[in-house]
Amino acid sequence: MTGTGEFRARRLFLGLLLALGLLVGRAGYIQLVRGQEYARRATKQHFLEVEIPAARGRLIDRQGRPLAVSYHARTVAADPQEIEDAGEFATRVAFLLGEPEAAEGFATLLRAKKKEGKRFVYLRRRIDRDAAARVESAGIPGVIVREEPRREYPHGRAGAAVFGVVGADADGRVSGLTGLERVFDTRLRGTDGVSFVLRSGRHESLHLYPERDRDAVPGKDLALTIDITLQEIVEKALDGLDQRHRPRAACAIVLDPFTGEVLALGNRPGFHPGDFPGIDPACLRLHAVQDAFEPGSTVKPLIVARAVSRGAVRPGQLFDCGPGVKYFGGRRLEDVKPNNTIDLEHVLIKSSNIGMAQVGQALGCDEAYSLLKALGFGRKTGIEATGEQTGKVTERRKWHPDYTLVSVSMGHELLVTPIQLAAAHCALLNGGRLVRPTFVRGTAPAEAPGDLPLDPAALAFVRRAMEEVVEEGTGRRALVSGFRIGGKTGTAEKYPEGSRRYVSSFVGFAPAHDPRLLVLVLADEPQPVDGIKPYGGICAAPVAGEILRRAIPLLDQILAPSEPGVRHKLGTVTEGKVRVAAVHRSSVWAGEGDSPVSSRNPDSGGAKSSRSGGG
Repeated sequence: MTGTGEFRARRLFLGLLLALGLLVGRAGYIQLVRGQEYARRATKQHFLEVEIPAARGRLIDRQGRPLAVSYHARTVAADPQEIEDAGEFATRVAFLLGEPEAAEGFATLLRAKKKEGKRFVYLRRRIDRDAAARVESAGIPGVIVREEPRREYPHGRAGAAVFGVVGADADGRVSGLTGLERVFDTRLRGTDGVSFVLRSGRHESLHLYPERDRDAVPGKDLALTIDITLQEIVEKALDGLDQRHRPRAACAIVLDPFTGEVLALGNRPGFHPGDFPGIDPACLRLHAVQDAFEPGSTVKPLIVARAVSRGAVRPGQLFDCGPGVKYFGGRRLEDVKPNNTIDLEHVLIKSSNIGMAQVGQALGCDEAYSLLKALGFGRKTGIEATGEQTGKVTERRKWHPDYTLVSVSMGHELLVTPIQLAAAHCALLNGGRLVRPTFVRGTAPAEAPGDLPLDPAALAFVRRAMEEVVEEGTGRRALVSGFRIGGKTGTAEKYPEGSRRYVSSFVGFAPAHDPRLLVLVLADEPQPVDGIKPYGGICAAPVAGEILRRAIPLLDQILAPSEPGVRHKLGTVTEGKVRVAAVHRSSVWAGEGDSPVSSRNPDSGGAKSSRSGGG
């Protein structure tokens, strides 16, 4: 018996020793071989890595007033691994949020994320605080309620297409989708932080290791050139255009002609950022930058300024425009009304195409082409916007003096964007400098290499003629009581000829003696009212006049006071009367006025007659 007992004891001892050895070996294997893997698993199960979104930088106007801001809203998320019954959980949360129809979608999402081993999934982001409070107070295991920034635009639709909108990707990261929100997304978004939370066995969240957290770095503010008071003036004026003429699209630009700063830019159709993404994508298109059009008669002051600067024509020079019909190399041109013999100033005032054809041919193809290129036509301005178009200038080798040159002199056979045209007109007001339009304060204006070859006396002459356009010419509807302003109308009929679909525009400036604001208004396919065709002088000029009427009294609030010696005053130009014969027998049915006019497709340069106009 004794021997048997000893044998059993040895076997038991050896068994225990073997078991101990196995346990030690297993422990060693777990610790040494798979220790890091199990440590990662434990950390993943017990530590929840919560992203702390960075506050997005603000957009502010030139006076420091907020245009786009972020504030903290409530977000409801869940930890799928803490949820036993996804269907029941989803139903309870959906009813507490006031969205019972979302229960099925929540349940499907939670089941999928649980299979993937995820510990965090968004259910609803940036929601009403009361709804989030109901979910949080219910104490449902697996629910996570957190603070998160939400983007707001205090002025609603004012400038919405310029400022843009933001959206969240599949991981919940907010980024700019359009406008300046997209262009400057990296600057505005900042860097997200991380907080590590320990989950106890009772599902309690314990923040035990704050030293491991990484703080969020807020995005930087972006100071814009926009003045929100002026922006709202522009929006209201465009509302009037919408109500009266119902254009397919429209835009209005206000620039400081000396710096190129965009003080306001309105866009139609408009939208409220709060309605995104449930809006028509056409509302997001920034027409002033992303659309090119045939400018028509708004180009005429630029051509005249170059021709006078080069001595090709002189102030006071007379032009034989005949009975309203002339031929240029077999090409027929017409003015709206017979002008007979008129001086150079009245070529602009009456917007005579026959007179402008003679001015253009006196200037010549080389000079006209170099002017268009120097003004920035055919290339991007570099303004801070996506999708900017270059426009189009016909290659010099394809020019013909009776066709391309004559057409360009009237603003045809070229395509420009509204922002290009506005920047070009700034050169008439600032002494001949081409400025780079910008939305951002503190951006150094980029000029073309050297100043444009425009003589100060020629610029003064053109500005004075543009005053008379508003006083007695095609821009009379832009008159502002008590102030002298200058401007030029433009109208172009869309292809095909006879379509009666117009692009109507007006570019103006004020005050006339010391230009500090440049305004461009463009309406794409405006509708006639009371049987009156919607030419530039009919629909665009009144809108520009309304903007200037309300903006001029605010000038010293919007811009720094004019500095003596910096801004160029209108000078006195001595006019000599010199009669010249018509260069050729001519013709494009042309001119601007309140009479019916029409225009031509910019790509139909080979046509024997074309129509243009723009009152």
